Formats: sequence, structure tokens, C-alpha cells
Amino acid sequence: MRILFDNGTPNPIARSLVGHEVAFARRIGWHELKNGELLRQTEDAG
Repeated sequence: MRILFDNGTPNPIARSLVGHEVAFARRIGWHELKNGELLRQTEDAG
């Protein structure tokens, strides 16, 4: 499963998601997007 952590998600939680692909909005440049735009970006990215 692909999981996107937005700015409010505590990063240490990612360690408990072994076997999943975790991306961080800040690391991929999406940290300034508002919720609606962030959802559109994730849908477009697959």
C-alpha cells in the first residue's frame, strides 16, 4: 500500500508500517498544498 504523510502526521509512525511505501509531503514538495489540491496531486500520481 502507498501511504502519504501530510504535515500533521508524526514521522515516527512510518517505522511501524513495514511493507508499505510511505511518502512524506514535505520531502516530495507537496507540503504547501491545501487539502483539496493535495488530494488531486495524490490521485494524479497514482
